Amino acid sequence: MENGNNKKGLIISLAAIVAVVALAAIGYNVLKGGQDTTLPSIGVTPAANSASAGSTVTNAEAADGASGGNSAAAESGASATNSEYPIFTDFNIKTLEGSDVALSSFYGKPTLLGFWATWCPPCNAEAPEIQKLWERYGDQVNFVMVDSSVADGRDSPKSIQSWMEDGSYSYPVYYDETGEAAFVTEVYYLPTMYVLDSEGHLLTAFSGTLDVASGSQLIEQLLAL
Repeated sequence: MENGNNKKGLIISLAAIVAVVALAAIGYNVLKGGQDTTLPSIGVTPAANSASAGSTVTNAEAADGASGGNSAAAESGASATNSEYPIFTDFNIKTLEGSDVALSSFYGKPTLLGFWATWCPPCNAEAPEIQKLWERYGDQVNFVMVDSSVADGRDSPKSIQSWMEDGSYSYPVYYDETGEAAFVTEVYYLPTMYVLDSEGHLLTAFSGTLDVASGSQLIEQLLAL
């Protein structure tokens, strides 16, 4: 019995290691893409089959499929309607005033859904670029920038507000009070950005800092769909 338990424990441990390595590989690829501003194209090939009708495709898997399959689709000239992309999982976040807001309430315009934290150096480097992008495109695209560190106590609505004032940032920010949003979206790195169309379909995702040039290119692609 003891040998059986040891073998079972070893299998579970190996499975966990494989899962961590796989997630790290995915994360490294999208993180590298974000840092050198080589962003995945959108509107070329579906991320995965629709998440409706009982599909179990996760947001992270869909995002990986979106960024991983674009080159082949582009070479073949394939195209897809946004309905072939999965609907992003809905969740609630809070405004700095404490009001609950559902992600789905932003549908009607394309949405950039970003996860960040005040203590995160790449997030601080990205913030001035987000401000410039918001000033340029804020009337055409929703900017939903979610601080994911309130749940663990490293940030608070007050510290976020102070951070915004210190940086003279005016783009919309929210916070994830319970950690639900980061959990259902499977955020592994900060900052991470998800790109949604006006109906909430997940088109692509990436981690790493976003600059004005690459961000403008991404948003223009989004608006052209």
